[in-house]
Amino acid sequence: MPIIKFLTKPDNTFLNLSLYEGILSLIKYVASIDFNENQLIMGNDTYRLFFKLVSSSKEWNTRIAQFRVRFVGNDINHRIPARILRALGIDVGDEKITSYDVFLNYLIKNYERLVDVSDDELVFMLIGNTSIVGKYTKDLLPAPQLFKIERYTSYTSLDTHVTYNQYGLKMTRDLTLISLIGLLSSYTVSAGGRGDFSYYFLFYSPDEISMLLSSRDRDLIDNLYTLKNKLIRKFQQLIKTPLPEDILLLEVMIDLELIKSVRELELDQISFLLYRIVPEGQTYKIYNTSPITIYSEPYYMSVLEKHVKNPDKFLEVLIDALKPENAILRAIYSLSWTEKMLEADQALMATRYLYWFISSGDPNGLYGFIRELKNAYEKVKNEAPGRARFYSSIVSSLSKYF
Repeated sequence: MPIIKFLTKPDNTFLNLSLYEGILSLIKYVASIDFNENQLIMGNDTYRLFFKLVSSSKEWNTRIAQFRVRFVGNDINHRIPARILRALGIDVGDEKITSYDVFLNYLIKNYERLVDVSDDELVFMLIGNTSIVGKYTKDLLPAPQLFKIERYTSYTSLDTHVTYNQYGLKMTRDLTLISLIGLLSSYTVSAGGRGDFSYYFLFYSPDEISMLLSSRDRDLIDNLYTLKNKLIRKFQQLIKTPLPEDILLLEVMIDLELIKSVRELELDQISFLLYRIVPEGQTYKIYNTSPITIYSEPYYMSVLEKHVKNPDKFLEVLIDALKPENAILRAIYSLSWTEKMLEADQALMATRYLYWFISSGDPNGLYGFIRELKNAYEKVKNEAPGRARFYSSIVSSLSKYF
């Protein structure tokens, strides 16, 4: 049976994480796969089995329909999507494919024609002016631009002069397909206005990936996928415009449903990486890489117990205040509008004070949150009485627990 050996272990680079996300997706959805931390053993028909399942899954088809990330630069100029499909057994001629959702739909609709799995090695090599991903063969494929974000430059070595060189990137057929599956599995949401989009991808952290592979526990992989999909749905509801990293982390850290899910798995914590990627001209740029950790017993809960009555009810008020449809986040969204809401700066400062409390346990952050909500009330009490009542009600609700 075909084997893919893991000669490069998980790290926090975008391409590496995409590859391992693809591997975990195949493990989750194709029961005949055997795996451990060193290799993946698949049947010849693994790709066909996977995309057959995807073709009949409402969840996956919805995700593909939302995955409107555009190919850029040489991806389009050199018809790279069509070349990849042809290498995978699906000939679309010289068609100009411009987005990933169109590309993935070709795989779904033609899954019966996909090639057999081949032996391969997950390894990164430099040969001449080319970076190679996988076992070296004469049939390597040019990598899509999205995988070149980190591997054009910045290789370092003490005994060679490679740091400032620029390298092309080529991949084997199998690792190209696996990394594309990983992209689909990790894609979260697109946010922004016309011509100013950010694409978000959520990956397991390298430590979590290593833990899952070494555990050889399919049930654990399945449960962590359920949790990850909950987190993806949360971000889809939350990220309407690009949001500051601390607000995203705050929303996750106070989510009681996510915390409960980690407890049910009997884990102390689960870690992810959230990438924000922005298209820039003929390529893409990583704007943020946000580490996200969900704890089964958050530290701030013990601090709340010392400073407020009924911490659970107190936290419910905070959670309700920070729902996307309520005034605080709507004011923060407006920071990207042509004309921001009057209290936008106070709303942003309030959430940053609250993040300070949640992340460090310093009660001054909590008091700063309440103070800034009072300032927001003063800012809008005459111009927007509805929003003013909201800020006043949150302050009143929180104050009765002190």
